[in-house]
Amino acid sequence: MVDEVETIYDTDAGSRLLTAHHHLAETTLDGTGADDGATADTADLDDDVAGMLAEGWRAGLTVTTFVQLFESLAGPRNRQSMKLPALRDAVVVLDEPQSLPIDWWKLAPRLVELLTERYGATVIAMTATQPDLFAGETELVDDPGSYFEAVERVSYRLDESAARYVNDEGSGETDPKPYGAAASELSAAVDGGGSALAICNTIESARELTDRVRDELGGVTDVGAVYADLLDAVSTADDVTGDALADAVVNASGGDVALLHLSTRLRPVDRLTFIEAAKALTDRERPLLAVSTQLVEAGVDISFERVYRDLAPMDGIVQAAGRCNRSFERDRGRVTVWWLDAPGEQEKTPGEAVYNRGTSLLPVTAAALRTTRGDDGSLTETAVATDAVDEYYRRLHEDRDVGSRAYADYVDDARGDALGQLSLIDQRRSVDVLVCRTETERARADAIRDAVATHEFDALRALLTETKPLRVSVPVYRGDEAAADAIGRLTPLVADDGLYELDVRDLPNYFDETTGFRIPESTVDHQFL
Repeated sequence: MVDEVETIYDTDAGSRLLTAHHHLAETTLDGTGADDGATADTADLDDDVAGMLAEGWRAGLTVTTFVQLFESLAGPRNRQSMKLPALRDAVVVLDEPQSLPIDWWKLAPRLVELLTERYGATVIAMTATQPDLFAGETELVDDPGSYFEAVERVSYRLDESAARYVNDEGSGETDPKPYGAAASELSAAVDGGGSALAICNTIESARELTDRVRDELGGVTDVGAVYADLLDAVSTADDVTGDALADAVVNASGGDVALLHLSTRLRPVDRLTFIEAAKALTDRERPLLAVSTQLVEAGVDISFERVYRDLAPMDGIVQAAGRCNRSFERDRGRVTVWWLDAPGEQEKTPGEAVYNRGTSLLPVTAAALRTTRGDDGSLTETAVATDAVDEYYRRLHEDRDVGSRAYADYVDDARGDALGQLSLIDQRRSVDVLVCRTETERARADAIRDAVATHEFDALRALLTETKPLRVSVPVYRGDEAAADAIGRLTPLVADDGLYELDVRDLPNYFDETTGFRIPESTVDHQFL
């Protein structure tokens, strides 16, 4: 979104007009001191004025995350509270509010009420799958269902595996789809041209499907491998654009079909380049088969002729459909929902492992699909995006009573101490790994090491911000000694912050050109997205 705003308003993030405030951005506000004649040097002698103003959301437009907004409203610490005055009379746009953790589904509406009643803010929730969180909300358009009917882009199909799950009322006792059969179907989808995207529920599932597709197709052009060759000729990953990667894929000597893998085990800088390359390849009508985790479901402007979604909550299915025929490139795209088997030696299917922990969401999805499909088993886009979504959220609220009542009570009881302990992010232990693939990136790791040794904290802070796009966050679960031991063999950069270095030349078994960072002989738990 930041890139789009920069283009529309001809500005840069960090200007007085626009601030990007998230963990990958350097949050700063240029032009401080301009009104009183102070220079940037004098303004920053004692305090990080530019950073404080930016983190106080004093720019005209701030693009941020749910974490920054809701945690600051819930139980702000000193630094978080600096942004609260900027919310008075503001217009707050919540993009994809259904992605809020279910535990917050009673607290978030209470915080939105605080925004509107106490701060006089206007809050707009935007999504194709409104989760019915906010009481008394007003639709921005009349009869929204008519818009779905007028611009249907896709048709839905339940694979036999998903149909069995739906018909069996989500008991989990029916047969899921083997990876070999899924790979054969994907290969047939791109046979002779076209593009297809398969979205998996876990990293290990995406890896398994990628491997099976490669075996099924025989010869493919691996986008990750082509990208690795390009990196060998440049100083930093920023030197490789999506268009340049697409050109290299088109000119590569591999198979006709380009194979792309996406997950959070790839560095952010690499993922962005892969996504831009995928756009360019589909525009050039190069056959493309992409296998991804859920990271493509929101905020990624990419379009495929066919999309295959592993069984997921209803909002995930609809969001996945948003990657199909996105710009009406063809008359009608096809979205297939299947239920993939457990990869490797895992016991639970990825869908059950991710979405049936705590509140079981897949049976609710199955029930919603049962009540909305036609007599012939068909599922139209309008029926799924409106009727099935409404039924899904109705069952969650009325039958499951989702959301923590205690969280909302903390607000009413002014329990700032308890609110301050809440987090939108799953507080699992994790470490950051700086993955170095070029000489310049290795030099940055050396500079971090030197800054730590010489206690040059300002330089260290700048280097840590600069290298965020090169890092992979790896969860390490309690009792997962194999993962802990494997991480311990990496080179520590900032031990207190849990930051390690991986030079892919020295430990090639920790990195795969196609699927990214991996822990040798890793266990099940840390494979989830």
